[in-house]
Amino acid sequence: MIEEKDFVLEMMEKVTEFNLRMCQLILEKGIKPDALWMFSDLCYKNGMFFSPKIFKEIVQPFHKEIKNFCIKNNLFLIFHCDGYVKEFIPLLIEEGIDAIQPLEARCGNDVREYKKLFGDEITLFGNISSDILSLKKEDIKKEIESKVKVAKEKGRYIFHSDHSIPSTVSFENYKYAIEIAKEIGKY
Repeated sequence: MIEEKDFVLEMMEKVTEFNLRMCQLILEKGIKPDALWMFSDLCYKNGMFFSPKIFKEIVQPFHKEIKNFCIKNNLFLIFHCDGYVKEFIPLLIEEGIDAIQPLEARCGNDVREYKKLFGDEITLFGNISSDILSLKKEDIKKEIESKVKVAKEKGRYIFHSDHSIPSTVSFENYKYAIEIAKEIGKY
C-alpha cells in the first residue's frame, strides 16, 4: 500500500464507484435493503494488517463515501472484519460505521470488554464462539449467558457466532444456542 499507493488508490476508487453504482441501481429498481454489509478483512489474529495512519490516508476516505451513500439512502452499514479488531473499532466509529461483525473470539476479541469501550458508539455483532458451540450444552449456555447479558445492555448488540458455523456444531447444539439466546436476550 505504501510502495504502490497510486495503484491502490485507483483500485479503491474504482471498486467503491462500481459498488455504489450497483447499490444505486438496486434502489432505483425499488429494492430497499435494511443495510449494506461491507466485507473487508483488514485485520488478522494480532491486529490490523497496516497502520491506522495508512488506513486513514488510503482506505478511510472510501469508507466515508460509502457511509455518506448510506446516510443519504437511510441504510444501516455493517462492516465485516475477521481478526483482532480492538485497535480497528475506533477507526470504524470515526467513519460512522453502524456495526462491526463477527468479533472472532479465538482472536482475543471480547464483546464484554468492547461493550464498555465502544458500546454506545457502534453496534457489536457476534462474538459467540463457534468453537464452544460444538461442546456440551452447559458450555454453550455459559458462553451465551456471559456475553449476551453484558452485550445487550442499552441495546446495540446483535446475537451471532464469531465465525462461520463449522461442521463440528450439530444442528441440535445450534438450535439450543438460538433458544438460549432468545431466553437470555429478552428485555
